[in-house]
Amino acid sequence: MKSNKRLFKLKFSGKDLAKILSEDIGQKASFLDITRCYIYDGLNCSHKNINWNLGVELSYFDGEILFDNAILKRSIGFERCAFLNGFSAENAVFEDQFYLDRSYVQKGVYCNGAVFQGPLDLSSDYFDNDDGTPVNISVSFRNAKIQKEVTFNHSIFDVAVIFDEAVFNAHTSFNRAIFHGDESFDRTQFNDLTSFQGIRIAGLMRFSKVKFQKSAFFQSIDTLSGSESNDVRGTLCFFGAEFQGKVFFDNSRLNSILFPISNINFYRKAQDIEQDFEGLLCKNLASFKSLNCRTIDLYGAEFQNFVDFSNADIGDYLNFDNVIFEDKVSFYQTHFPGTERDKLKKTTIGVSFENVRFAKEIELDYNQIINWKLADNSARVWANLEHEFKISDNLLAQNQAMYQKNILLKKGFTSEISYLFWGFGVRPIRVLFWLFLLQLMFVATYWTQTSALGLDGFIGKKTLSRFKFVWSFSRKTAVSLSYGVTHSKTPFFKGLTVIHAILIKVLLVFFLISLSNVSPLLHEIFSKLLP
Repeated sequence: MKSNKRLFKLKFSGKDLAKILSEDIGQKASFLDITRCYIYDGLNCSHKNINWNLGVELSYFDGEILFDNAILKRSIGFERCAFLNGFSAENAVFEDQFYLDRSYVQKGVYCNGAVFQGPLDLSSDYFDNDDGTPVNISVSFRNAKIQKEVTFNHSIFDVAVIFDEAVFNAHTSFNRAIFHGDESFDRTQFNDLTSFQGIRIAGLMRFSKVKFQKSAFFQSIDTLSGSESNDVRGTLCFFGAEFQGKVFFDNSRLNSILFPISNINFYRKAQDIEQDFEGLLCKNLASFKSLNCRTIDLYGAEFQNFVDFSNADIGDYLNFDNVIFEDKVSFYQTHFPGTERDKLKKTTIGVSFENVRFAKEIELDYNQIINWKLADNSARVWANLEHEFKISDNLLAQNQAMYQKNILLKKGFTSEISYLFWGFGVRPIRVLFWLFLLQLMFVATYWTQTSALGLDGFIGKKTLSRFKFVWSFSRKTAVSLSYGVTHSKTPFFKGLTVIHAILIKVLLVFFLISLSNVSPLLHEIFSKLLP
């Protein structure tokens, strides 16, 4: 037999409500609906066994709500309610669903150590910071165990958010939530799909020694202009994070993403956690497509699958020190720090590649490397990049790294000549310039010896006829060793034409060598033909 109660009183005591909820009703399917009520002097159901299905709608709680150490065997839900003195269910056990929907909460929500065996839904709620400072007020699920779906979609958090050592065993979603304070996920376990898509953050969202067993989505995150200082506003920190599934940061706009953090200010911010965390570990796809971010610190990270930075825009600093890329990496149309527009900024800018490792192919355009500003612009770093690009079979990137390395090592007459003549073998356009200049010099020389060709006729016609002859003679001499000798009258000019022909052919050889150095197809052909 069902036991049903409906309370429509405009005002009654929370003690009376607690007394009703504490009634021993056995295992009957019992429903308690509360609508449009004002409940004063608090609701204390701590250490109680509650068998009611409780549904509260459009009601106002003036006192503190306490379910600490309670066992709630059936559905508990609050819809469009107001809580002025907080909500606490520490170490409680929810055997059925718990929902807090479109409600207003002051002075925090505390579910530390609670166990949720049914779905947990805190969507479209507003967790208010009533005194303007979220220092001692939070939404806290520290060490909570949640067995089924978790939803915080569209909620607004004006307070700190704490999920340290919580365990999420089913799909977890914070989609389009707004965070005005700091968020902590220290040693949290996400055992199913996790989604933070479309959230907006004003402060520091920290993940320390967190494991994501399945795909994690951090797409389309935006930064709020909050009261935090510039160094932490809109920052995602991952201390020793491990992603077993795919992870996506596509289309997000952030101040910083750090894996792990290397700035001392952030260490102070995280002083309550251990300092022996390791670098990021990604065992599946990692996507940063169209990410807009000032700073990305990937120090010590290991990527075991494809990494995609296509169309990403890194404004100030990108740290790849000691990073290992075991699979392909794409930097298609990625904007790196160091271009003209970055020079207007006062912050330290650059790209750091200390001991980076690329095991496979890199999609990287030659022009992107030209604009790099390395934080450590040393020959040693460029030499390491040259080696890594060679391993990844990226010829153009390898050449550019070698070019930058040799510029830094440039000493003495020989290296200066090599730089000016053909850019250490990877600037064929310079060889073309010298070849064209040499040809013009001999054309000018031959011009002085052909004045007899323009004695008759109009001056314009004479000049054109003379130039055509000189150019034809110079071209044929460059092609054939014997042509100039055969058509010259004096021993001096016979020798001059031989020198002309030899120099042109030498320059052509240098041009072909430099062209093969920069053309993947020619490079492959020449490497097979030549030992």
